[in-house]
Amino acid sequence: MGDLEPRPGDILLLRSPGLLGWAIRFFDGSEVDRAALVLTGGRAAEAVGDSVAVTPITETIAGTERVIVRRLKEVAPMDAVIGRAEDLRSSPVSGRPELVLALLACGRKLPAAPSLRSVQRACLEAATEVLRGVMPVIGAQFVWRCYEDALPEPSDIYTVRLNDLHNLEVVSGVPVVPGAGVARRLGRGVHPASLLCWASQPMVRSRLASITPGGAPAALEQALGKYQREVREGALATQPDRAEADALLASLQRFAAAWSGNAPPIARGALPPQLEMLFRGAADLCTAGDLLRSEDLFTV
Repeated sequence: MGDLEPRPGDILLLRSPGLLGWAIRFFDGSEVDRAALVLTGGRAAEAVGDSVAVTPITETIAGTERVIVRRLKEVAPMDAVIGRAEDLRSSPVSGRPELVLALLACGRKLPAAPSLRSVQRACLEAATEVLRGVMPVIGAQFVWRCYEDALPEPSDIYTVRLNDLHNLEVVSGVPVVPGAGVARRLGRGVHPASLLCWASQPMVRSRLASITPGGAPAALEQALGKYQREVREGALATQPDRAEADALLASLQRFAAAWSGNAPPIARGALPPQLEMLFRGAADLCTAGDLLRSEDLFTV
């Protein structure tokens, strides 16, 4: 972190060892995969497991490969941001890397490799198993929400824009409604060549009601290790057969059901309700990489 001590309100962006951290960074095109918010008294708050953990900063960064400290460019008191962190501790929050991986695996365009469908399926199935409740605030999204929700105005001194955050588009055929969760950040969110966009096509989504689940997926770390090797070696991808594609669709559908519940409350588009809510969740995802790229923050 250098010679400067982090101040309350600063954002710690962390690079984790291991395959899960590598995969989050690789899927996101970033050099960091975790984010924590500096509190008073030398402590930091971070989504860990199924809650927000408050620990000494030294403990938060222990074992990480790199730490980047970012600070709001606007000079402002941090009481509102830190207070929001306390409020969000009672909300559904998850710091499980499997959930970040699943949202990236279905919402981003991943580099092609022979085992791409297998690793996407492994991510989705692993996330389905660890998801507790529906639609939690995920990882770095907790830190961003502390800033975004600090004041009730749509744009204020605490707003941290994420790649043209306030430029709104229509996603999944749903008209933009401010505050309804249907806005996509330009250059972020759901990529047109992603798994979610493929599954949203009329010819593909018509298969959702009749697909047969495939066999057991590969273990997540095993699938990631194989995919990592293929990407590094430049292995050529192959066209999936119908059974492989259907197994991936079935895993996507299972994760969508776990993510949104049986009766999503605000679905009103052309997509099946659970798939639409997952589409919105992936579009709204904030990653540590997004916080690293935000022009409203500077690196200390």
